[in-house]
Amino acid sequence: MKKIFLIAYIFAYIILTFNTSYSQVGDSPYPVIFVHGLNSDDRTWSATLTQLSTSWNLSSNHTLSAVLNARGGDTTNYIQDVIVPLLDTNGNIVNRITSSSIYSVNFGNFWNRNPADPRILIYNNNTPGSSQSPSNQSAIYKQGYVLKMLIDSVLRVTGASKVILAGHSMGGLAIREYLQRMENGIHKWWIDPNDNINGHKVAKVVTIGTPHLGTDVSIQIGGIDFKSEAIRDMRNSFTSNGSDGAFLFGNFEQSVPVSYYNKDVNCNGIINDTITGLDSNSEYNSLMPLPGNIQYTWIMSNYLNLGTDLAVPLSSQALYDSVFVPFGVTDTLMTNKNHIQETGDTRSMIRALDEPDNKTFAFDISFNKLYAGFITLQSNARTSDSDFYKVKTLTGGKINLTLKSLNAGVGNFSILSDSGSVLVTKNIAGSQDSVALFPVTGNYYIRIIGSSAL
Repeated sequence: MKKIFLIAYIFAYIILTFNTSYSQVGDSPYPVIFVHGLNSDDRTWSATLTQLSTSWNLSSNHTLSAVLNARGGDTTNYIQDVIVPLLDTNGNIVNRITSSSIYSVNFGNFWNRNPADPRILIYNNNTPGSSQSPSNQSAIYKQGYVLKMLIDSVLRVTGASKVILAGHSMGGLAIREYLQRMENGIHKWWIDPNDNINGHKVAKVVTIGTPHLGTDVSIQIGGIDFKSEAIRDMRNSFTSNGSDGAFLFGNFEQSVPVSYYNKDVNCNGIINDTITGLDSNSEYNSLMPLPGNIQYTWIMSNYLNLGTDLAVPLSSQALYDSVFVPFGVTDTLMTNKNHIQETGDTRSMIRALDEPDNKTFAFDISFNKLYAGFITLQSNARTSDSDFYKVKTLTGGKINLTLKSLNAGVGNFSILSDSGSVLVTKNIAGSQDSVALFPVTGNYYIRIIGSSAL
């Protein structure tokens, strides 16, 4: 896979360089938010974030750390149980994220239990009392709420129009909770719930090792609490009574066995509700569908050809009903890592984060910013990679597109009209080449074609 750089200036030029040997870093077209899985925290992504930071800007203040079980037995209501303190116990400022291309969320925390002066204990897995879920094993419903907070903050500090979401294991379900949950016909967590089309502000979703269709596997790893809210929510069925798992497939809260710490799946302090599941007794939920204007990549793992990644059955790691869904906007990748190794599978993650190969989903770019992207191997081992970016001119002027390439496999770059007509194109001839366009006001597309085999 090869690194791509773009910098766009109105009335000036766009520079693209393609080579992993360049030490310069840029921005991703959209900020990427990484969501960890069960009994984990943001540190699980360290190898992937380190690799990406060689291409994309990574701020030292890129993580939002939340406590999902602040009140514990006092209440199951998410509004009271979820807190995001601004200080740690030493008085240091936390949770003040700054502009970055890479972000992460951390649920593996506790607090000082002082409502008058809340302080966070980062990477602390304590609970408010006995028979309570640790924060990073608390309800997925609460995770969707915190993800909304982070997306809102990222959009404000970066000025970006959208984000990309990447989740491991349960983190993929937190992403789906954010995107799908509706109550009384309104999107519960969307940044703009009044915009039924784009209010989610998400451009792309990547999951790896996520139990999209549930998992009843009890992976014996230290620290996992099999009575927790998160284990309750990931079940595809409840062993003691054979009924469907309420969070994923929909059921009465009263159907949740008493072996779990509580029955309050939607975290509103009431345990008499009927839950609409994310899957709702089918692979794809027509009652709360995933948006069709997002690209999805389900990364699936068949470790040692065992039909599982040792935590999630292969058959549960994607949404499908004879075809992978949502239909027409979903791709899949196969890897061979076990569940614990998946967050360090940087090659699969970078492939999944590849820019769109058609103009419908082209990533927006702005002028006067340096961007980085990737030329990667495609599905079915296709080596040809076509990437689309979109730029909007408000005043016309001149776009000068310069490409610097050194053994990067880039063969062609073009500027297209809003209708998709090629306005100017160039085959790469040497280590640097350029094209120019004098546009009128409107939308234009940049198409980069390269080969990952070169």
